[in-house]
Amino acid sequence: MTRDTGPKHDRVLTTLAHVKLAAREHGPRAGRYLSGALALMLFGGGAWWTHNRINSSDATPLTYSKLLEQAETIDNATIHPDGVVTGGFRNSNKTFITSVNKNDPTLSAKLHAAGVKVTVKPEPLFNNDFIRALMLLGGAVLGLGFLLRYRKPKWARIDRGMRLMKDQDKARFSDLGGADEAVRDAREIINIVKDPECYRRMGGDVPQGVLFIGPPGTGKTLCARAMAGEAGVPFFHLSGAVVASLEAEGIQEIWKNARKQRCILFIDEFEAAARARQSASGMSSSREDCTNQLLHEMSQTNEGIILVAATNRPDLIDPAMLRRFDRKVLFANPNIKGRMEILGIHIKKREDMLVSGRVNLQTIAQGTPGFSGADLKNLVNEAALAAAKRIRAAEESIKKRRRKKEIGREERKTCMADFVDAQEKIMLGGRRTSVVTTPTESLKRAYHEAGHILTALYTQDDDTQGDDRRLHKSTLVPYGDALGLTLSLAIEDRRIFPRSYYTALLVQAYGGRAAEIIKFGESSSGALRDIQQGTGFAYQMVTQLGMKYFDKEDESPVCLDYGDTTNPASWTSSMSGAAYEYVVSLVRAAQKKSMQIVQEHLVELEALAKALMDYETLSGKDIMAVRHAVKDIAKKVAGEARPLDIKRSITLSKETMGAIDEAVKKAMKRRPRVRRMRVANDITTAIATPAAA
Repeated sequence: MTRDTGPKHDRVLTTLAHVKLAAREHGPRAGRYLSGALALMLFGGGAWWTHNRINSSDATPLTYSKLLEQAETIDNATIHPDGVVTGGFRNSNKTFITSVNKNDPTLSAKLHAAGVKVTVKPEPLFNNDFIRALMLLGGAVLGLGFLLRYRKPKWARIDRGMRLMKDQDKARFSDLGGADEAVRDAREIINIVKDPECYRRMGGDVPQGVLFIGPPGTGKTLCARAMAGEAGVPFFHLSGAVVASLEAEGIQEIWKNARKQRCILFIDEFEAAARARQSASGMSSSREDCTNQLLHEMSQTNEGIILVAATNRPDLIDPAMLRRFDRKVLFANPNIKGRMEILGIHIKKREDMLVSGRVNLQTIAQGTPGFSGADLKNLVNEAALAAAKRIRAAEESIKKRRRKKEIGREERKTCMADFVDAQEKIMLGGRRTSVVTTPTESLKRAYHEAGHILTALYTQDDDTQGDDRRLHKSTLVPYGDALGLTLSLAIEDRRIFPRSYYTALLVQAYGGRAAEIIKFGESSSGALRDIQQGTGFAYQMVTQLGMKYFDKEDESPVCLDYGDTTNPASWTSSMSGAAYEYVVSLVRAAQKKSMQIVQEHLVELEALAKALMDYETLSGKDIMAVRHAVKDIAKKVAGEARPLDIKRSITLSKETMGAIDEAVKKAMKRRPRVRRMRVANDITTAIATPAAA
């Protein structure tokens, strides 16, 4: 019986051709492919042979008894040395296969007696069972050897984390804005690296360790890349988590590779690799081994290697490790000038980004206090996305209306509104336009935000007192998890804050709650976040700043904050009790002050709430316009205010409310009213309000 093995041979040749091609392309790694392919072929071939030898797909399997019963229908039979009998039937193209006792001497005689043509194959030099077993065993051994040969230990696979940065990934110091002091220190180190002999002649040593300390996103990694770009040396980038996962042998291998050439070895998130060692068992032995090995490598002379590490938690690093660093470079969030530089750098890098000439980077920088370099980069990106979204919406609108009008060149540029939207998205979160509230809830939210506006306008501090520059906006549009907000921005960077600053923040926090009580006679759950925020301010004043009183200086300022600031249980009972009493006293005084401000300016409260209900969002200029429009009305009704009684709400006369309504319309005459979604009788309806005259 003959089998057609042509296609199978072709598949084998194709596999070998692929192996040769892989060996030619991958060069030094060819041995891996060859040994792996050979092991697979041997093991797979042996298994396939064993399976197909017994379970042939085109032969009918017969038992020994069936073979003897159907002997007269069999035309020919071949007895193989391994006890397998194959053959064909008479008057049929069908074949059969069976397994018999190869030592049975009567089988051949019985088949001859039935007229079957019997062929007995001689015993080969090597038995087929032996060959199959050898193939299976050889494939398994070769595969195991392949795994053991090419399976590297953890330390030998550091190339996954130790990345040699390419030239195009390197930076320059001109790419780093808002960090003048850090750039100055980094330039000095680069000058030492470029010309070490100049400093050695004066008896100085080349610094071998530099630690970058600063909050996230302030440019530590970018500065390290700029150092490599300016020095013109290889730059190896490692993660602290990767180093922490290595054993001592792996850390030795890192320094061994780094010593082969002058380079900068940068380890980001260094606190993960060099945690402070503890005498107790709170730290794993592997972490301690990592720290000890790092200390050993840094204590040796490493000519040509500059270790640059970056961290935002230096308090977690082992003190002995901190002493190994010759230089410590501090990074901080940029000031207004630095933010302007960073914005300009990122806008300039985006060659395809068209920016309108009306975009004022100084205004954007003033409105982003506390932003890091990474935040500003994200701001520029979000502004570009907002512009693209706006342009696409305009194009779809033109296409839908089948107009021949085209978008102008100026409209295709990123404008100031795009930057404002991006700023609000980063600071406040995205708008939640799907939130629908009842008219009663909307009214309470409007008075709540109006109370925040009033307390921001009438708290006496240079930085918190509101005007059209500091009071950025107030809106009823939900942002993030807030159903409405009033946003004030500082126009200057400050580092020292007086008592009046914190007391003003306290009063502003309780302004919304005060407005609800005065208008509706009770407060609501909408003041939850305000209470939490105000309590936090009071807690900081009492426990950290020595400001226990609302309106006078402390004669005996004491810091009560020792240990975890968020866990008052860590204090002694006497200290926690005293701190609680002072916090309650501050909050009570702030609540009283906010109630007084709102009561004294009821006309402005009604006007601002009316404007928020009609226009939903008020800018700083809108707020000042409404305030100026009702100034005369406020003077006329100054005598209508009564002593505060929280059991009853305070309202103005209908004539006064009508005058306030007209004044608001006049102040906001250029603004159309919004289309507000409201809920009435459990049915959501869209109410269209006409534009103000």
